Amino acid sequence: MFTPKLKKVYAFVSLCYAYTLIAGPTDGQVISGSAIIQQQGALTHIEQSSQKAIIQWLEFSIAPGETTQFQMPSASSAVLNRVVGGNPSEIYGKLSSNGQVYLIKPNGTLVGNGATINSAAFIASTRDIKDSEFSLGGTLNFFGNSLASITNLGSINASSGNVFLIANNVSNQGNIKADTGTVGMVSATGLMLMPSSNEKNLIKPTVLKDMSSVEHQRLIAAAQVELKAAGGNPYALAVNTGGNLSAISIDNVGDKIIINAKSGTASVGGTLTAKQGDKGGEIQVTGQHVALTEQAKLDASGKSGGGNIYLWSDKNTL
Repeated sequence: MFTPKLKKVYAFVSLCYAYTLIAGPTDGQVISGSAIIQQQGALTHIEQSSQKAIIQWLEFSIAPGETTQFQMPSASSAVLNRVVGGNPSEIYGKLSSNGQVYLIKPNGTLVGNGATINSAAFIASTRDIKDSEFSLGGTLNFFGNSLASITNLGSINASSGNVFLIANNVSNQGNIKADTGTVGMVSATGLMLMPSSNEKNLIKPTVLKDMSSVEHQRLIAAAQVELKAAGGNPYALAVNTGGNLSAISIDNVGDKIIINAKSGTASVGGTLTAKQGDKGGEIQVTGQHVALTEQAKLDASGKSGGGNIYLWSDKNTL
């Protein structure tokens, strides 16, 4: 029987989900590309010499006080970590990389209180992608029917790229930053991620019978922000934001906040700020139902010119 180095039960009430912490990434095998995995004490170091690499892990978790590092040739290099074990991935320690880190875990991922993720880009998903698409680069097609969740309670920072969290339920109650990139939180069974497109993710037609949602409560700061959900049950699908969203661009790489609940409810209860230098940016809030609470504040103004705010409800319930 496998005995973890550290075991502790955490309950995240709003998602009604219990996590059992298992320390340290385990049983890593390089499937494609060139990488060397070294583990000593609380440190797991992966030295990647190829531009792209695919590593299969039995489990991928990081306990408090532990560090997992990916060293790659450049910031445009990427590693796809596919986790095949039955436990959710739980990150409470430090994950760092000078390149782009993909974490594919159908059983869900929790970035816990006190956890820090620092990389060029970070993509966590309960949906899978094809190895061939990852190796070629460009548009990625995500697919899968997992009902597991991705939750961030810690700090995620992308130094030169994007942050995407993709699952049936996605919740941010921590801090996410991508100063020159896009932060995307997406609930859908299928979507296309298009790095070269102005709008980074396109949700495919999908049917989610169970509760599905995107929830944001703390801070997201990026050049562009996209919160999207798609499903077949408008009463069980929602995009809720009660925290601060800012899409502030200086070098014309983005200035948009896009909140799209498709056939569900888009609810805004926090502050949305979109600017491009001295000019105002763009804010879009759309859904079958759109709700703005008394605490909501939408700002697309600018000293040298105002931007645009679009509110669109299919049912005229604004």
